[in-house]
Amino acid sequence: MTALTRPRGMVRLPGGTFLMDSSRHYPEEAPAHRVTVSRFWIDETPVTNLQFLAFVTDTGHVTIAETGPDPGDYPGASAEDMAPASVVFTLPDHPVDLGNHLNWWSYVLGADWRHPYGTDSSIAGPRAASRRARELHRRQPRRVMKGPCPRILDTGCV
Repeated sequence: MTALTRPRGMVRLPGGTFLMDSSRHYPEEAPAHRVTVSRFWIDETPVTNLQFLAFVTDTGHVTIAETGPDPGDYPGASAEDMAPASVVFTLPDHPVDLGNHLNWWSYVLGADWRHPYGTDSSIAGPRAASRRARELHRRQPRRVMKGPCPRILDTGCV
């Protein structure tokens, strides 16, 4: 691809240097260090479920939310915390402390890109099923993890 060729639906972002990871949070993120990336192309819009399904079908990719994190990356974590799961956004129905992300993110066993609110939900089917899944999730008790939060890559628990 030449510098003048713009892929359809993509924009070019300039390269640069940034501070990656953290020395003040989880051990697996240390040490913070400078990283330089070259300019790159990125989609103008988020990837849709249909596009991600095509990618999965073509490549056989499986997310950590579908398999669970590697216990070797989290010494001392319980087996339950290593189960396939992801974080799910829950809109609070009252004012909350914005300094605590646990007020709007819940760790849900069985949640992944195909099951956005847990095992009883699906990206397939009519909107009514999605509304029902959201309502079921809203009524689930919140589970707060003890210890480090696994890095669930497809929904961003970090």
